[in-house]
Amino acid sequence: MPVAITSRGRAGAAAIGLAVTAMGLVPFLRAVNVIETPDSEIHVPRLLAAVLVIPFVLLGAGILLSALGLGAWVWNALGYAAGLIFVTSTAAFLVWVLATGNAGDSAMLGVGPIAVPLPAFIARPFNVVFVSFCALLMIGIAAAYWWHAIRSVRRRAETASEGASP
Repeated sequence: MPVAITSRGRAGAAAIGLAVTAMGLVPFLRAVNVIETPDSEIHVPRLLAAVLVIPFVLLGAGILLSALGLGAWVWNALGYAAGLIFVTSTAAFLVWVLATGNAGDSAMLGVGPIAVPLPAFIARPFNVVFVSFCALLMIGIAAAYWWHAIRSVRRRAETASEGASP
């Protein structure tokens, strides 16, 4: 059941939409070097950095546009696109971490308030295994998400074409 949004609620949603869009837009502009940023401050490839923050721009735009009264389809489309980009770019980022061999030389093993640093010869393989597991998990989630998205688009296209034929 849809909930009626008051004018105060719309203003708050619009402010949140603008804030989320700004949170994504500023790092995106730094990644594509519109805002001058030296390479030493961006520790991943610039294209990957730009793609990693696009979901914030899309979600913020979706919140803002739905607060301005556009239909729910705008929020659904932008949210779906943001999710696809987020999952795919996260999988690409984790694969990049593995490919560059920079999974980290330090790790802490802790239970509650007690934490013990692991030596580098144990921490490095531990980090590689953990990042590999996360990368495989994100690749699987991305593949399932893309499969669902493509299936949904094909199903909508088939439904639209059946309704259009006499």
